[in-house]
Amino acid sequence: MVQVWIANHKDMRPVREFEVTEQVISEVLNEVKDKHYEITFLLWAYTGMRFNEALARAWDDINIPSSTIQVTSSKTDVGKKAMVGTKFENGSNQIVTAPKTKAGIRSVHLHQAITELLERIPQDARTGYLYGTRKGTAVNGSTFRGRVFKPLMLKLGYPGIWPNDFRHYCITDLTNFAIKAQIDLKCVSDMVGYANVSTTLNIYNEARSDQNQRLGMLLANRNHLSVA
Repeated sequence: MVQVWIANHKDMRPVREFEVTEQVISEVLNEVKDKHYEITFLLWAYTGMRFNEALARAWDDINIPSSTIQVTSSKTDVGKKAMVGTKFENGSNQIVTAPKTKAGIRSVHLHQAITELLERIPQDARTGYLYGTRKGTAVNGSTFRGRVFKPLMLKLGYPGIWPNDFRHYCITDLTNFAIKAQIDLKCVSDMVGYANVSTTLNIYNEARSDQNQRLGMLLANRNHLSVA
């Protein structure tokens, strides 16, 4: 198991254990394939978007020719009682907000799987949210977790996995790839909405068990190991 500190801007939540590997991601994406919420899981797994950032994405954010998506907003689910007396009292409990930080406003390159999915959508259907309600509003995050995400994880046998674990998986993958390819880690930080490279390194530069297994296979099958 990989132990991870779940960080936010105020404090550090207690450590907990989880295991999200390439195999887990593959199983989840296969299970949601052709479902109307498939795009949300693809955005988590391949762009590292935060939970509510992905739910807030709309067709206006998409540029298919350049395979990019703009992250300029997030959303917050607010209880009806908390909205009494505010300008939102008679509206939806979905409040569009700015991303968590200034760095959260960004342009993200899309994985081929996301672009291919979007290209299959008919032109006349390319309006509103990428995954929205029948009324055209953003999907409530709590509702999505309760009706879609948790039942899916239980069905697949991964009850301890949270939506943010997909973000963690993606950023870990991007960070390790960038280090190996000698790509500036600032590119990864910019893509996932972190202002500082140190945040990316401190939280996400770790080895997953599937990576350790690959290394073990390489070492076990090596013909010769030279030491300079």
